[in-house]
Amino acid sequence: MLLPTYDPDAFRLFVEWLYHGQFTIENSDTGALLPGIHISIRAWLLGDNIAAPEFSNYAMRQVYRAFTPTAASNYRVSAPITPAIISCICAQAPRRSSLYQYFFNTTSYYWDDPNGSVLTNGDETKSDWNMVWDEHPNFRNNLFYELKTSRQRRWEQLGGLDKYTKPVKERDTPTEPEECPKKKIKLKNEPDT
Repeated sequence: MLLPTYDPDAFRLFVEWLYHGQFTIENSDTGALLPGIHISIRAWLLGDNIAAPEFSNYAMRQVYRAFTPTAASNYRVSAPITPAIISCICAQAPRRSSLYQYFFNTTSYYWDDPNGSVLTNGDETKSDWNMVWDEHPNFRNNLFYELKTSRQRRWEQLGGLDKYTKPVKERDTPTEPEECPKKKIKLKNEPDT
C-alpha cells in the first residue's frame, strides 16, 4: 500500500501503537514530510487524517508531555514551541482541532512568560515569527487579541490535557453467543414420553 502523503516516521509510530498500544518517540526526520517538526505532532496529524481518534489522543498526550512544563520537569519543556511548529500547525491542522487549539492556547499563555522556556520568541527568531504572521494572519490576529487579556484568563483558556483529547466511543466487546434453548424434536415414529 502506498501512502505518499503520510510521514513514514509517523506511520511507523501508528503501526507500533497498533501492536503495542503505545509508541516510542525518537524524533527522527529521516524522510519526514515535515522536517524539524516534533514526531508527536506528525503522529497527531496522521491520526487525524486517517480518522483514528484513539491514536490521535495518544499522540496528543505525547504532544502535551513534550510542550507543557510541569513541576516534575522543573517547569521546563523537552521541546520549545518554534515559529516552524506554529506555521506547520496553521497549515496542516484544522483550526477547530484540538492540536491547533492546544498550540494557540499554549502560545498565548506563554508568549510573555518571563522564564521563556516554552517558546522561542526572542530577537533571534523575530524574522521567523514575522513570516508566520504574514503566512497565517488569522493566528496572528487571534493571538494579539488574546494577549490583551489577563494571564489568568489565558491560563483558564489553556486548561489541562482533557481539553485536548477527543471522547472515543467504547467499542462493543464481543460476547459469548447465548445458548439456544434446546427443543426436543419429536420424530415421526418415536413414542410419546
